[in-house]
Amino acid sequence: MNPTTPENISERVREFCSEINDACSPTFVDVEPFHNAGLNECFYNVRDYVALNGGHQVFGWIIWEWTSFFIEAEYHSIWADNSMKFLDITPKIDGEKRILFLQDNKLKFDFNRPKWRDNKRKAVHPDVAISNFLEAQRKLSQFKIHNSRPKGRGKELILRTEKEKRRFIRLQEEVVEKQELFQEVVNA
Repeated sequence: MNPTTPENISERVREFCSEINDACSPTFVDVEPFHNAGLNECFYNVRDYVALNGGHQVFGWIIWEWTSFFIEAEYHSIWADNSMKFLDITPKIDGEKRILFLQDNKLKFDFNRPKWRDNKRKAVHPDVAISNFLEAQRKLSQFKIHNSRPKGRGKELILRTEKEKRRFIRLQEEVVEKQELFQEVVNA
């Protein structure tokens, strides 16, 4: 189940973006992975790229869309040259060559004490199965954020008690269950 870059900036996408940050408009940005860039390591990739090539680190959100079902914003960082021309230098697992990016100047990333943020999600289809799936995703993400600590350039999930381990398994199972119901809506 993979949302993708919206084909265009529809009114629905524009409204979603304005709910996140009404001071900036979303813009399409080319993806040209830096040769040393790691998957899901945008903050570190851009920091390192700026150190080698100059320019600026820009924080914001990648906007993903599962057309007709939901929109999602993922905390992200891209590079900008001195004229503020944007470029995403972090490779995408699905090979996307272009993203939709919403700059958010209120966001920062503390490399000494990294804090991850949950994605922002919004159902755009009235079926309750979609809302339930997005809520299950939110609960699992919040659990992971709360129970993670920095490790290298990423994070490590720490489950200290049997109760935490059981809760994590239940949350994963709930996501799978809700995803199956969501898939039924998609296939209908």
